[in-house]
Amino acid sequence: MTPAVFAAAALLALIDAGFAGFRDAAGRDGRVFKDELYRAAIRRGVRAGAFVMALASAWMASWVLGAGLRLEALAEAFALPAAIALGYAALMLSALAAWALGEADVRSLASLAVLGPFTLARPAVIVLMAAAGLARAPDLRTGVVLALPCLVQLGVGPWLGRRWSRRG
Repeated sequence: MTPAVFAAAALLALIDAGFAGFRDAAGRDGRVFKDELYRAAIRRGVRAGAFVMALASAWMASWVLGAGLRLEALAEAFALPAAIALGYAALMLSALAAWALGEADVRSLASLAVLGPFTLARPAVIVLMAAAGLARAPDLRTGVVLALPCLVQLGVGPWLGRRWSRRG
C-alpha cells in the first residue's frame, strides 16, 4: 500500500506541474490557434515537475535511508495530506470533465465556479497539505520530509514563468 500512496502523490504532482505549464502559457501569446502552444507548455510543465519530483524524491529517500525514518510512519503521516490532495484533484478533474463534455453554459459555469477560484486556491491547498503533514508526523524530521516536497511544488509555476520575464 505504501508505494501506491507515494506513486499516486507523484502522479498528482506531475498533473499539477502540467497544469502549471498551461497556466504559465495562458494569455501570453497572440496566436489565434494555440493548441500546439498549450501542448508544448503542458509538456514543459510536466518535465519541470518530473525534475522537481526527482530531486524531492532523492531528498526524501536520503532522509528515509540516512536518518532512519520509517517508511510506514511517513505513509501514515501522509494520509491526511494525500486525502486533501485527492479531494482537490477530484474537484478539479470533475470540473475539467464538465468543461470538456458540456455545452457553452456548462463550460462557463465550470470555469467560473470551480476552475478559476480553485486554481487561485492551489497554493493555499498545498500549504495546507504541508501543514497537515507537519501536524500528523510523529516527529519533526518526518514532518519536514513530508512538508518540503509540498512547498517545492509551489515553485514549479514561478520557475516556468521565468521564461516569459526574460522575453520582456
